[in-house]
Amino acid sequence: MKGTVCAFFLVFFFFGSSLNAQENRQWLNTTYEALESEISSLKLSQRFRWRSQDFQLWISEIDYKTDLTKRFSGGLELRYQIERDRDGGIQGNRASGRVRLNLYHEIKLGSFDIENRAGIQYKQRFDDGAEELIIRFRPQITPQIKNFKYDPTFRIEYLKNIKKSFDYSIRYGFKIPIKWERNRFEIGYFYEQFKLQSQPNRNVIFLNHRLGR
Repeated sequence: MKGTVCAFFLVFFFFGSSLNAQENRQWLNTTYEALESEISSLKLSQRFRWRSQDFQLWISEIDYKTDLTKRFSGGLELRYQIERDRDGGIQGNRASGRVRLNLYHEIKLGSFDIENRAGIQYKQRFDDGAEELIIRFRPQITPQIKNFKYDPTFRIEYLKNIKKSFDYSIRYGFKIPIKWERNRFEIGYFYEQFKLQSQPNRNVIFLNHRLGR
C-alpha cells in the first residue's frame, strides 16, 4: 500500500508541475458516517485546506443523502467555514455559510460505474454579506478492475457562477481508494482551470479519511 501511495504522489507531482497552474493547494478531509441505511446516509465532516503550504480554510460540514428512485438520489449539504484572510491592508478571519442541493444519478454497467452529480449552492460571507450562487455538474466513471483493490475514479466538474455571467471553471482529476480495517482513505488530485476570472489556475492534492459504519 505504501508503494502505491508513493507512486501516486510521484506521478502527480510531475503531472501537476507540467500544467499551467499558478497556485498549489492541499486539502485534508475527515468524515464520520453518523447514519447509514439502505436508502439514506448522514455524514459529519471536518475539512482543512492549505494554499501553497499556508493554512487557509477550516470547514465544518453536514451532508445528508437519500434515494429518490432506483437510480436517482438527492442530497443536502450544509457548511460553516472560517477563512484566514492574509491579503490586503485589513487582515483577519472571515466566516461564511454555504448550502448546496445535489441530485445524483448512478449507472452500474458491470465493467465500470458511472455517477453524475448536479448541484446548486448558495454561499454568503457574514461580515460584508458577499454572496455567490453557483451551479455544478460532475460526471465521473470508475472502472471495475478484476482482482484489483484500488479502482481509480476519473471525474470532470463544471462550476458556473450565476452572479457573474461569464465566469466559470472546470476541474479535471481522479482519486484512488485505500482501505485499512475500518478506515477508508481516498487520495486524489485535480487541476482547476478558471475562465475569465481573476483567480489563478490551481493544482489540488487531497486526502480523504472516512470512519464509521
